[in-house]
Formats: sequence, structure tokens, C-alpha cells
Amino acid sequence: MLIASVRVRVSSSAPSERTSPLAAGAYPLGAGANSGYHVHIERKWRSGSASPCQGEGRGFESLLPLQRTTDPATWPSGKAGVCKTLITGSNPVVASTSSPSLQLPVPLFNATTALIVVDIQNDFAHPSGSLHVPGADAVIASANRLLSEAASASAVIIYTQDWHPLHTPHFVSDGGIWPVHCVGNSWGARFHEELFMADAPVVRKGVDGADGYSGFTTRDPQSGDQQPTTLEARLHDASIRRCVIIGLATDYCVKETALDAQRLGFETIVAREAVAAVNLNPGDGERAFSEMALAGIQID
Repeated sequence: MLIASVRVRVSSSAPSERTSPLAAGAYPLGAGANSGYHVHIERKWRSGSASPCQGEGRGFESLLPLQRTTDPATWPSGKAGVCKTLITGSNPVVASTSSPSLQLPVPLFNATTALIVVDIQNDFAHPSGSLHVPGADAVIASANRLLSEAASASAVIIYTQDWHPLHTPHFVSDGGIWPVHCVGNSWGARFHEELFMADAPVVRKGVDGADGYSGFTTRDPQSGDQQPTTLEARLHDASIRRCVIIGLATDYCVKETALDAQRLGFETIVAREAVAAVNLNPGDGERAFSEMALAGIQID
């Protein structure tokens, strides 16, 4: 099926109506907070191709979880025509557009989104932690709100957790740059008590002395060889397309996890309100945001 063009009209009870050309198949819809909107989709296809209105799982039909009516339902195959679809239901909104004329709320979470919660553990998030990150309290509050939104939208939730042995080249006592932190089974390695813990998997990093900051990979401290964690496989198994990354710390584990997610082909978003930086050197956090943005990561 070759769709020649798609036209979207968004109308509401207010006296406004806007039209924008959109690329075929690129704009799933989801429930949002903007009540009173209806989304009208018109698709034209070229003579000689099958009607995009026929059957489930074709074109936009596979992307629309909301109730819908189609008029007319089909045109004869092999002839040019227009399929007009009115999307109705629980406050439908366009999830993404390339046109500035369509400015509707965008749902951050859906069933193909993963919220990756990075290392919100006592040693980083608690004032008594050995490597306390300034601003961690605000991160926990924002993280809990996003966790609630993700759970309500049936998004996938995955936590990462630093889990070091007592001795590792990662620590300053063994030649590294960091104080001893997040030693396996210690208080410091536990998730902060105020963090909402969903019934979700935990991906541990640093086990058996492995080094590295990303939730996707670990590195042998002697050879430098990298090995994947289970995170990428979990995301692919769940058919995830977008990763929203939050947690601690912006300039290390958050940044490296986000860069790996983008490199692996996931649409990647870092929620600025739900991260905080160590700032071992002044400005490290802002430089991390710049590096992620240059890599194509959305800083929201």
C-alpha cells in the first residue's frame, strides 16, 4: 500500500480549526488532558494501490488505541480515493507533529515507552550517603510523579542499581576517583525509601567489580572489554521505541545511559526536572546536557 498524502484537521468546541500535512504512519494518538478535541484524518492513496481503510493493523489503524468511526469504511481496491477517519474517545491528541500549527499536549508515556530510573539509591540520594548528589530530594519528587504517570499509561518501568563489591578500581581506595559507595547489600546500595518502587525489573551495574556508568553496558576494569547488561534485551522484548531517562547523576550514569539508548536506536528523552548532577568539576551537569543534545537526545 502506497499512501500519497495524509491530512489532519484538529477541531474543538472553540472556534479554531487547523490543518497540517503529515507524513503517513508517523503519528500515533493517545489519551491526553486536552478535552474537547476531535482528530480528523484524511488519507489519499494512488490509483492501483490497495485501500488503506481496509482491515485492522494497516497504516494508522494499528496505531490508534482509541475508538474510531470510518466513513466510508472502504473504497474499491485499485482506484484512487480518500479514507476519512474521525478519531473519538478519551480526549484524543496528536502525539507528535512536524508542524508548529498543531500545538496540542503530547503524552509522554504509552505502552511502547520505557521509563528508566537510574540509581536513585541512598548513597546518591540521601544526605547521609557517601556520594550525595545535591538536588536529589527534588529528583525523587519528580521521579515519583513520572513513575505514577508511566504506570497509569502502561509504560514499561525499569530501575538501574549500582551494586559494587567492597574493593573495585572504581573506588579511590583502590586507585579510582570515587569514594566507596553502593556496596552490594549495604544501606547505601538500597533504593531511597521515598522512591516509589513499582513491580518492575532491576538492572544492576558494577557487580563483580565491573566498571562503567551506563545501564546498558559494563566494562572489565583490566581489559576494558565491554559487556551488555540485560537492559537492551528487556527493551526489545517489550517492543520499546522510546526511553525516558531520569535519576542520578546527570553527568555520569544518566548521561551514559542516555547516550547508549540513543546509539541503540531508541528515541531518547532525558527529563531535566528529574535528574541532578554531581558536578565533580563546576559545570559538568550543563556540559552533559549539551553533549546529550548534540547526540540527538531530547532534553525535556
